[in-house]
Amino acid sequence: MNNPQVRKKTVWEQITAEINETYETKFQASQVEGRWKTILSSYRKCKDAKKESGAARKDYEFEEELDDILMDSHTTQPAYTFSSGKGNDNSSKRKVEETVEGEEPQKLRTSGSDKVIHFLEGFIEKSERMEKERIEESKRMHNEKMGVFRELIEALNK
Repeated sequence: MNNPQVRKKTVWEQITAEINETYETKFQASQVEGRWKTILSSYRKCKDAKKESGAARKDYEFEEELDDILMDSHTTQPAYTFSSGKGNDNSSKRKVEETVEGEEPQKLRTSGSDKVIHFLEGFIEKSERMEKERIEESKRMHNEKMGVFRELIEALNK
């Protein structure tokens, strides 16, 4: 996704094809991309909430995995941020963890996000491995061509 020569649409289509093949599903690329954007948005909100002073502790289920995948991405860990100085007062909103006595606690929404993250980790590993193999093959072919050129030059010098 960080390679400017590869279109994102093509990457999402490849990811979708592998998900559909692996999990025997019929997702479309736009659905998979939408799920990724939702996961990324939730992750960013969690990261931002942790930066706020006095904010209640928020944990994100896939935070460690996304930290590993995104590392130091400027989209989630910008070098500089600007603030308008306005506070965000969410005190009137009821938190999911808070319950009123006698009420059932709200259930957290569960989804197939863990499968998507697991798949994306595998996809990234596979892509990196394929890229490494491609580079090795290019080096091998280059060395082979250089050998042929050396032999040609030696033959012409005789």
